[in-house]
Amino acid sequence: MKKLACGVLVVVILVTFAACGSTDPVVGDWKLSSMEMMGMSISADDLAEIGMDGSVIQLQMTKDGKFSLTMIDMMTGSDSETYEGTWKKSNGAYALDIDGEVQEATLSDDNKFLTLEDSGVKIIFTK
Repeated sequence: MKKLACGVLVVVILVTFAACGSTDPVVGDWKLSSMEMMGMSISADDLAEIGMDGSVIQLQMTKDGKFSLTMIDMMTGSDSETYEGTWKKSNGAYALDIDGEVQEATLSDDNKFLTLEDSGVKIIFTK
């Protein structure tokens, strides 16, 4: 009986540690890959041609369910705003909440692209 109890305990401990090690694929640092608005698409390469790069818009998603979105003013190239909030996985997408305003983000099937869409503007991030 003691052996069975010890065996069950070992299995429970292993499963618990395995679950702790898994991280949601959305967790990490994301940079701008491209933007789409009013029928136009702007890639990170297009931005690089005018002296900007993928750091114009950055998104940090942490494993504790928090995120920060930093946007640099494309006109000045220096002024920036940072928005902070929380995120959670919901119905196969991610709900990003900034002070009660929720935006939905979707992760591509290969986990390489995160897309945030609002008011006809689509922002696509890559790690």
